[in-house]
Amino acid sequence: MQAKAVAARLHCVVVGAGIVGSCCAWHLQHHGAKVTLIDSEQPGQSTSFGNAGCISKTSVFPFSYPGVIRKMPGWLLDPEGPVRIKWSQLPHVAPWLYRFWRAGSPERVDEIIAAQLALMRPVLDDYDDLLRATGSEQLRQARGMILLYDSEDAFSADAWKYRERDRHGLSWRRLAPEELRELEPQVRPGGGVAVFEPLWQHIVDPGGLTARIAAAAVERGAEWLQDRVQAVGSEASGVTVRTVSGRTIHGDRAVLASGVWSTHGCTA
Repeated sequence: MQAKAVAARLHCVVVGAGIVGSCCAWHLQHHGAKVTLIDSEQPGQSTSFGNAGCISKTSVFPFSYPGVIRKMPGWLLDPEGPVRIKWSQLPHVAPWLYRFWRAGSPERVDEIIAAQLALMRPVLDDYDDLLRATGSEQLRQARGMILLYDSEDAFSADAWKYRERDRHGLSWRRLAPEELRELEPQVRPGGGVAVFEPLWQHIVDPGGLTARIAAAAVERGAEWLQDRVQAVGSEASGVTVRTVSGRTIHGDRAVLASGVWSTHGCTA
């Protein structure tokens, strides 16, 4: 009740109508806030349209962990590697790389996993509420997830993650070749390893669900603006959002849910 009472006095401007922004708009409106939802595209038709729609309680492992920093040179030299840094930017990125390395200590990794577990614990119940409210229960499937490794060595390199899964009661099992063929007949792992994680669920139409969540918020009174945000500023009296079409929206709080574009045009 206290959260609803506080929210009811606020005008919240949500920038970005992907899955994060649309969910924020829905929950804020549900708690009584006045909500303005803004995006240059229709809800769910940008990044959230093409993502995998995964709902996973087991996605708790940080990208930095003991030994990962030793892989960084190889990743940087690999054109298809997971890290890309322009050499001219290295002096600016170096402090971040140092913090990334520090975050990979065993103690810090344990802290991060514990925090992530706490955040992910209610995720299925949270989606239950959203799916029921939008009549979208049929969009969720609970079929688990198959993770493939190219080799035994690649699987062994991730052994610490499976020890952590066991320690925290996150179920998984290695699939025998015949089990993999039964689940996915077209997959041929060769000398690789297949792991099944039954706790994974997924949304079959992420863009459609996002659009439904945003529409539900609008139907209950949230304001929808299709416009491109040019600048977001904060001051003592609240926040100001300006758009390329010349609109100026004043609010008490702003939620920036525009992904990699969230830092563009922001002023304090």
